[in-house]
Amino acid sequence: MDLQAVKKYLPEYQEVLKASGGYKPRLFVKSIKVVKCPASFNPSAQGDFAFTHAFVYSVEKKRLTEGPFYSYDTMLSSRINPYEREVDVPEGSRAWVVTYDGQWGGYWSKVLVFISSSVKELEA
Repeated sequence: MDLQAVKKYLPEYQEVLKASGGYKPRLFVKSIKVVKCPASFNPSAQGDFAFTHAFVYSVEKKRLTEGPFYSYDTMLSSRINPYEREVDVPEGSRAWVVTYDGQWGGYWSKVLVFISSSVKELEA
């Protein structure tokens, strides 16, 4: 995504970036991919030097909450297939799943924003 669209439609991105370590902000913005829900998500496809953060942003309350809900470990303990999970978010909130890989100089391997399928402003 470009910076203007991110600032307009996903204003919480700076808060998410800061909470995720703040690495390479320009590349973070370029890596954002919006996914309309319901959608499948595979948390296990990451390297040994990568780490993932997950957040839910409430548009109404303008509050970001961190949680481990889409990590590989929590999916293993849930007795659901750890390789893929269905993600759905209610209208008025967005789920962010961000993965930073520290190998080869460091890069954002995933910056996914899951949104309700009823949201018209952003396209997947």
